[in-house]
Amino acid sequence: MARNISEVSIFGEYKQPENRLTAAFLQLLKIGGEPLIREVAHRIGFSIPSSEIDIFTQVKEEASVPDGQLECNFSFCLYIESKVGKFADMQQLSNHLKLVHAERNHNLLYITGDDNRPTSLPRECHWMNWDSSLAVFRGYVADTKVDNYELLSFMVDQYETLLTNTVNRRSKWTPDKEKVIVLAGSQAEGIAIEYGYYICQNHRQFQNAAYLTFYRDNRISLLFRIDGDPMDDSDLRQIDSLSNFLIAERPDYDGERQKVFKLTDREEIGPIQNDSQDKNGNPCPFTYGQPRYTTLERIRKAKLTSDL
Repeated sequence: MARNISEVSIFGEYKQPENRLTAAFLQLLKIGGEPLIREVAHRIGFSIPSSEIDIFTQVKEEASVPDGQLECNFSFCLYIESKVGKFADMQQLSNHLKLVHAERNHNLLYITGDDNRPTSLPRECHWMNWDSSLAVFRGYVADTKVDNYELLSFMVDQYETLLTNTVNRRSKWTPDKEKVIVLAGSQAEGIAIEYGYYICQNHRQFQNAAYLTFYRDNRISLLFRIDGDPMDDSDLRQIDSLSNFLIAERPDYDGERQKVFKLTDREEIGPIQNDSQDKNGNPCPFTYGQPRYTTLERIRKAKLTSDL
C-alpha cells in the first residue's frame, strides 16, 4: 500500500539508498508545496493542472512498485523511479510503462546517477539526475520570500549531504570563478579580517565558489578570495597560522574537527545595503544562517542586496 509522504519520518525509514533519496526528494516537495512542485515539473517538461497535489512514496501497483507518486484528483499522475547509479533495468521500466499507458495523463519520471539522459530511456519518460534535482531546489530557495524559506534552506542542505554520502557525488572542489558565497558574518567577518580564515561546522556543504563574503550589520562590504580547497576534518591546533586565533578567541578548543576556508585578497565593495523584504513586505535579513550565492560581477556593482 502506498504511504502518504506525511506518514514517513523526515529522516528516512528505508534501507535501500534510492528509497531514502526518493523520500528526501518527496519531503522537500511536501515542504515546498505546490509552487516548488510546479518548479520541478517545469524543469522536466511536465504540465500540472491546478488542483490539490497528493504525494506518496513506495507505490505498490499490481505489477510495478514505483518509488514515488504525485497525484492530483485523478487529473494527472506522475510516477517516480530513482536509481543511485545509472539506469539499466529495462524490465522494471517495461512494468512502469504499463502503468503510464493504462490511464490518460499518467507520466513517469526517472531520477538517476547518469551524467546525461540515458539513450535507452524512451522519450515518453521524463528524466533528471540527482545533481539537477539539487540545482532546482537551490535555485528555488535563492528567493528568501518563498514560503517556509528557513526550513526549506535547511532541508536543501541536508538533501545535499544525503546525496553526497549516498550517490558518491564528486567531492573535488572545482571553484566557479564567477560564484560568490554570501554568509551571515556577525563574528565570522572579524575573524576573516584578523586571521584570514572562515571556520564552520565540519563537512558543511557549499556550492563550489571562488569567493566568499559576509552579511553583517545589515550590509555587505568586504569580498575575500578562497585560497585553495576548503579543508574538512581540520584540527585547528595543527594549523600554525591559527595559533593566535586559538589563544585569543578559543582558548578552550579541544580539537573538535571543523571545516576551514583560507581567505586572501580582501577587497572593499559597496557597501551593499540590505533592502530584503519577506512575503508580507516587512524588512528581513538577507541571510538566515544558510549560505546564499551570487556572481562576482553583481557583487562588485550592487548597491542593494536586491541587486544580487
